Amino acid sequence: MKHFAPFVLLLLFFGGAAWFFLHPVATTVKLEKQGSYSFTNLKTGDLICRYGTDIISYMLQQSNPRKKWYSHCGILIDSNKKYWVVHIMGNRGVSMEAIENFCDPSVASKIGIYRYAIADSLRKTIGAKAQALLTQSIAFDYEFDLQTNNKLYCSELVWTLLPDSIKKSVSIDTYKHKPVCYIDALHDSLIAIPIVNLNY
Repeated sequence: MKHFAPFVLLLLFFGGAAWFFLHPVATTVKLEKQGSYSFTNLKTGDLICRYGTDIISYMLQQSNPRKKWYSHCGILIDSNKKYWVVHIMGNRGVSMEAIENFCDPSVASKIGIYRYAIADSLRKTIGAKAQALLTQSIAFDYEFDLQTNNKLYCSELVWTLLPDSIKKSVSIDTYKHKPVCYIDALHDSLIAIPIVNLNY
């Protein structure tokens, strides 16, 4: 009988270990968007921001010094009411994708679209410049240095395309003693009007 207790303890230990490693671990399942959002009345030059679904997105979101809402952004292009987003990511450089893909719940948990008060002629200029970036070999700027021309990060891409009248109102901060444009500076309420806010 005195040897029975250690045997029971060993049985419980290995049984518990087996349950721990073999039993499915409970996970939090992200609910998919109910239905589909219909994007309408958007304009070329609108700022589109998203908060992603992974740990990198969280880290980028938290890097914003003021409003920690988003982790990525791009500029919107209206092509006969078909909306596209020009943006840059580290794994593929500058690209243009349909707004439905950019805002898909698999890559986004929050979406915000903002509008700058600028003339339609300036919107056309923004669109032309944004599409021109697609033909250039521009690498992702992992140094987040606003002074480089051959490398860009997402908010720098948007800032580069903005007319001077808007640029001068965007707060430029510093990172590693270099100028940097954070996402929250682009959607500041003093220069941009929120027109879409989605939470999945």
